[in-house]
Amino acid sequence: MRSSFSRSILQYVYFVLELSWVYLLMFLVHVSFSPPIGLVFELLSCICVLAGCYLLTQIRDRYFLWDLSGLILSFTLLFTFKIVPSSFTSIILCLWASFSIGFGLPTMLSSTMASSTFDNRGKIAAFIALGVSFILALSLTTYSILKLPLTVLLVILKILPLALYSVIWPSLTVNFSSDYSVVKEKKFLSALFLAWLSFMMIDYLAAYNLRLIYGTSFMESYVRLLNVILSLALLPVIGYLFDRYGRRPFIIASYVALGFEYAFISAYKEAIVFYPAFESFAWSTLTVFFIFVVWSDVSPPEVRRKLYALGFIPVFLGRFSERLFEFLELSFRRYELYPFVSMFMFMVAALLLFIPETLPTSVIERRRMISYIKKAKKLKEHYR
Repeated sequence: MRSSFSRSILQYVYFVLELSWVYLLMFLVHVSFSPPIGLVFELLSCICVLAGCYLLTQIRDRYFLWDLSGLILSFTLLFTFKIVPSSFTSIILCLWASFSIGFGLPTMLSSTMASSTFDNRGKIAAFIALGVSFILALSLTTYSILKLPLTVLLVILKILPLALYSVIWPSLTVNFSSDYSVVKEKKFLSALFLAWLSFMMIDYLAAYNLRLIYGTSFMESYVRLLNVILSLALLPVIGYLFDRYGRRPFIIASYVALGFEYAFISAYKEAIVFYPAFESFAWSTLTVFFIFVVWSDVSPPEVRRKLYALGFIPVFLGRFSERLFEFLELSFRRYELYPFVSMFMFMVAALLLFIPETLPTSVIERRRMISYIKKAKKLKEHYR
């Protein structure tokens, strides 16, 4: 029993390291390449993630192949960045990076949440997101303070899972749980996708414009630091609340919080001090839900890989919209953009009221009954 638990923990650590490498690679491309190259990377990543639903799915050592490809890419970036790469070389590297992310990411996300159930899916997703956030925060701190190149950190984040894979590969099994509710209505899945896409595109654009208004230094130091700290504290709480009370109330609350956030900013410039609180709550909640939880809630194992791929595409499209604004050098005043952004977020929250809860009512009622019985027993023992 103890060895089985240890293997499960090692598998989750392995998945956390893999996803951390993906996010760090995306950050490296964002800060190292020009906006046109970044636009190419985001579009190629969308295509490669969709293609990744069908690649290497029947190969037992697909995790090893993904790690090996990522390690070769990481070493290539390490040596290439010692000189200034040409535009052609940059495009080739972006194509390679997109492929390295895309052909393994859908399988990795699906495998990460495979064994989760309605009783622990939120908590497992929060644990994964917390681990990824912590590693990224540590990596970026090391990069900023110790000046350790991001390419070196990329290599480390591929060597570690490769070493871990050599330990766990004999017992690395992905067994899907039977806790899911099959949703065949395309309108429901389309509404979820559009809600997630609207958040990613609008929030990336709004954050980009805020950097122009308040200054990159202020947004990158004060706002990002507080966002990271608050997110690390909020993620475990959100995971627990997801499993205890359902997903929908907190998803709606996130969009309402975003609506108030941008309404305050459009009216008062000083309202930026509250931005990290609203933003960290919304990002933590929506990331846990749309990246990890919802696609396991609503689909059987055989189609889950495709839904996880679709669920990650808004991340690339949101980053694409930001790079596009940067490339076109577009900017807006507070009162020109944020009132409309605020109104749109409130509209999305209203539409989500008509979307059913993905955590079955029977699960919520069973937990309430268990909680009621425990309280009744405590009262009985107290007055005995």
